[in-house]
Order: sequence, then structure tokens, then C-alpha cells
Amino acid sequence: MLAITVPFLEKFACVVAGKIIGLSRHNDYFEYHYRLRDLKKIRIEGLTKFIRVDGQGQVESIMLAEALLTKGAKIESQPAESLTDEEKVEIAAAIELVNQPPQEEQPTNQQSETENESEGAEATTDNVDETPDESNVAATSSPTKKSRPRPNRRR
Repeated sequence: MLAITVPFLEKFACVVAGKIIGLSRHNDYFEYHYRLRDLKKIRIEGLTKFIRVDGQGQVESIMLAEALLTKGAKIESQPAESLTDEEKVEIAAAIELVNQPPQEEQPTNQQSETENESEGAEATTDNVDETPDESNVAATSSPTKKSRPRPNRRR
């Protein structure tokens, strides 16, 4: 398993197993804390390499995880040619994950908020003595009206 450090908005994101596990101002932050074994989110069993990538997607350095854990050992960067095709694909996926525009997540958040609001509206209309047909017509007939504020208390 690889830990890939990718530059992100003047910081560095670390990607392990297709997930961003953290951000830091320092590019060697995750390697350092892996060596000390003092940070829970980087104490991951099965890590084999730490790979640093520059802003253009080029590999800067490759560190073996076992060399980082060996006390007193001189840590040398491995050549970029030592990467397998699978590792190169994983690096490209990590770069793409970090550089995804945040706008893709917004529509789903807005959709879930509107669903929550409609669920809140349904809960308040259940207590009113209206026929179900009238409440459905009222909820769907005026989509341009602003939504009502949520009730203060929850049931």
C-alpha cells in the first residue's frame, strides 16, 4: 500500500488507499510521524512506500516504509524507475482525487438538504387535519415559493 503526498493549495495532502487522510504544511509530515509512530491516522499496517509528487504530477521521492522504521538507518530515496505500472496508476488516481474541484460535491449536499426539508414539511403536515391529497397538491403546486423554516424542536 502506498502513501502518496500531493501538493494542494499551498499544503500537502496524503492519500492512502484512495482516501485523503490529512493535510499538512510540510511535505515530509506524514513520513516523519510514521517514523515516530505517534500519529494515529498514519499508523497504518501494510504501508510499503511513501511517495512525494510535485505540482506537475512528477514523482519527487520514493521512501521505503520499512527504512523509515529502522532506527539509525540512512534513508535514501528510491529511483522513480522502480515504480510498477500499478503504482503509477495509483499515483495518478491520488493526484486526481486531490485535485478534484469541490463543486461536484455541492449538488448532492443541496439535494440532501432539500430532501431533509421536505421530510420536515411532511412531518408537520401529519398533525394537521387535512386530507392527504390536499397536502400533496400544496407541496407540489408552488415550487417557486421559499421553503418554510424548520421547527425548533425535533421528535
